[in-house]
Amino acid sequence: MNISIVQQEYLDHLSQISVTSGCKAAYEVTRLIEDGLLVAQYYQQHNMVLLQELYLRRVFFDLLNKVCDPLLDSLVRQICLDQIYKPLLALKRFYRQYDASKSKFREIERELRILSNEFLPE
Repeated sequence: MNISIVQQEYLDHLSQISVTSGCKAAYEVTRLIEDGLLVAQYYQQHNMVLLQELYLRRVFFDLLNKVCDPLLDSLVRQICLDQIYKPLLALKRFYRQYDASKSKFREIERELRILSNEFLPE
């Protein structure tokens, strides 16, 4: 696997989310998550723990930023929120394995709850 190509595809999908809507946006979000988790997995296989955490957090916070972006269509924002559990669960597994304190994960989870309620109220 050529990691630089996957990273470039990740960036391409990230930029496409802002300019698409509907089914195309769902596809771009799904591919963004898949590419991001693939890069994190690559770093895990090469024992690069900090880079693995960085990419897991990057995917999560990129999606969270899209949820909080008022310029995006509400459907796209909702798609991002609906799919954010994938990098969140990957982060939970990561922190369970490498950080026994659980404080980092709780902080991320709390931020998600606060911001999603603020920007996408029921």
